[in-house]
Amino acid sequence: MEGTSPEMTSQPSSSEEHGSGYVKIQGTQPSTLGYSLYDNPVGILSWILEKYYAWSDPRCPAFNDADTNAFSHLHISDEDTLTTVMIYYLTNTIHTSFLPYKELEAVVGSKAKAFWVFALQVRGDRGTEELADVKYRLNWQFYKMHDFGGHFAALDNPDALVGDMQEFANKIWPGF
Repeated sequence: MEGTSPEMTSQPSSSEEHGSGYVKIQGTQPSTLGYSLYDNPVGILSWILEKYYAWSDPRCPAFNDADTNAFSHLHISDEDTLTTVMIYYLTNTIHTSFLPYKELEAVVGSKAKAFWVFALQVRGDRGTEELADVKYRLNWQFYKMHDFGGHFAALDNPDALVGDMQEFANKIWPGF
């Protein structure tokens, strides 16, 4: 795939050693995890906060109050966090948010090329090493690497995400 750098294919897989447990449980037992959090807003909050803390760009972290070097206008606020938790809790959908991890294995395993893939990656974000393998199995149409932002691009670097989505749409549907 165009845009794949040597560092993407040679980075050590530290995310497999530290922090990949969510993939295993969501991919193999999504119902067990989902139903344990289903009617538990504190559990959902704990699950979400841990991901925000671990995967946000350090310059706009989930816990940004004391960091004078952080971009104060770009951080995951308490309101963002509580809104996310309440959406999952009030709609009883935390368990369905785990299903794509289980379903993805079937798609990737079948070497599906039937749908377009949009990828936005940030240097140092977890999962960079997995892209090198997955890109050969899917119908990649767009890829962009950014120096700023984290896993939660809509919160960490919203302007770049919107720009990339527009660029992707123009590539697939010219004049969009």
